[in-house]
Amino acid sequence: MRYADKMNYVKKSAIRSVMADASENGTVEYISFASGFPDPEAIPQEKLEEVGHKILQEKTYEVLQYGSAQGYTGLIESSKSFINKHECICTSDDDIIITTGSQQGLDLVSKIFCDEGDYVVVENPSYLGALNSFKCNGAKLLGVSLEEDGVNLKELEEAFKKGPKVFYTIPNFQNPTGVTTSLEKRKEIYNLAVKYDVVILEDNPYGYLRITGEEVPSIKSLDQDHRVVYAASLSKIISPGMRTGIICASKDIISKLFMAKQSGDNHTNNLSQYMMDAFLRETDMDAHIKHLQSLYAKKCNFMLEMIKKYFHPSIHVIEPEGGMFIWFDLPDGVSMPEFVQASIKKHVAIVPGNEFMVDSTKPCQSIRMNFSAASMENIEKGIQILGELTYQFCK
Repeated sequence: MRYADKMNYVKKSAIRSVMADASENGTVEYISFASGFPDPEAIPQEKLEEVGHKILQEKTYEVLQYGSAQGYTGLIESSKSFINKHECICTSDDDIIITTGSQQGLDLVSKIFCDEGDYVVVENPSYLGALNSFKCNGAKLLGVSLEEDGVNLKELEEAFKKGPKVFYTIPNFQNPTGVTTSLEKRKEIYNLAVKYDVVILEDNPYGYLRITGEEVPSIKSLDQDHRVVYAASLSKIISPGMRTGIICASKDIISKLFMAKQSGDNHTNNLSQYMMDAFLRETDMDAHIKHLQSLYAKKCNFMLEMIKKYFHPSIHVIEPEGGMFIWFDLPDGVSMPEFVQASIKKHVAIVPGNEFMVDSTKPCQSIRMNFSAASMENIEKGIQILGELTYQFCK
């Protein structure tokens, strides 16, 4: 078979690879810190059953018929109200398109901006799904290192000088590191994007899952010349399986995304859209989000407590202000790949940090863990097992 050359640069999911390794022996139970799944208690099952049953009874034809590529009008309106509740993200000059998960939104944005060989600047490390979308659409990646308050601005400007079309960023509780970009850096990122005529793709799947610290304005709320594309997701706060994402951008950009989506899936699942619309309209979202924040604060703080209790003191840990992930670094001289394989043998699944890097072949000491999906019992058990490994490896 003669596949497209660009597929040579696309990687399979590191998470799924880890889980495949962990499931080779199906009789053994594994503790997984590898996924990005929400806590089962975070999914409002009863309310979704209620709205789904009502919609199928009262709007049978509408939800079982074809829909618009831009999305169900009701959800466009309710999602705009939702994301605008606490800051002005979607202005009168903007519009919204509903996507099949925020992953499709990232893919569509890369489709409309990237020609073969174009540069896209990304945080390094960054979300693997986005990196693959850019590569699949022919883009070349320029990685910019992360500091404790966001990207290194000097590196960012040097990358912008190379003429990229897009800068992809996850400012809130970044996946995989958990880093939150400061307001000062958000302002400077925007100013540099204006100076060098770069589109900012601001991905905010975790923004509502803040567990400590103060809210930071979105880059989109700073946008004065329509160069920020804002991607949001309902997966992390309502249901990942319903695959409902939101893109807010200028009307011109949305019109291009509309055409790109028509050539893909034509439109996002109608039933999911109608259910999400009903949920947003009928639910006290502030109370719902506070429930999620409380749930994840408990789990995150507990995992950090167990890390302090069981991990070797030489391990460097980034304590996130929210989201779903904790990122830690092994000391120099310790083999991260061997540590990950040892954890698999001990039936604990974690994700090697190099999988999130622009160049995954370079040495890396980092590991990502998810705290949202595992039970409290498994968090303590799994961290204790990993802690024993840290003492074995960090002699």
